[in-house]
Amino acid sequence: MKKVEFIWSLDLAMTMKECMQSLFNKKDISTFSKELVEIVDPGQVPTIIVKSFGKHNEDMNGFRLISESQNSLITAHFALKTKTIYINVHSCHPYQPSMALNKASSFFKTDKYKCQKIFRE
Repeated sequence: MKKVEFIWSLDLAMTMKECMQSLFNKKDISTFSKELVEIVDPGQVPTIIVKSFGKHNEDMNGFRLISESQNSLITAHFALKTKTIYINVHSCHPYQPSMALNKASSFFKTDKYKCQKIFRE
């Protein structure tokens, strides 16, 4: 087995179900992004874009988040009808994935989620 000497980044994919839909708005999504960046890339001020997404499909309709800081990129899709959020975190700054997961689940008030992490060499 190859020994890993350097981790380039940690990618975290979270699917959050049965989320509090009232938080699916531009202001709250931006607030969440800032709080998540403080975990994955502390001290950085992200550039945040929140736009409507998925109007072509009722199950996809909602918002898309793109949040970029010096060492991280966070993307997410917020589906209104299904109350589901798909979050991807890519950060070259070391962070605790459990802290990011806890932030997302507590912010959107759900304990129904799946999570995958990928270490990039």
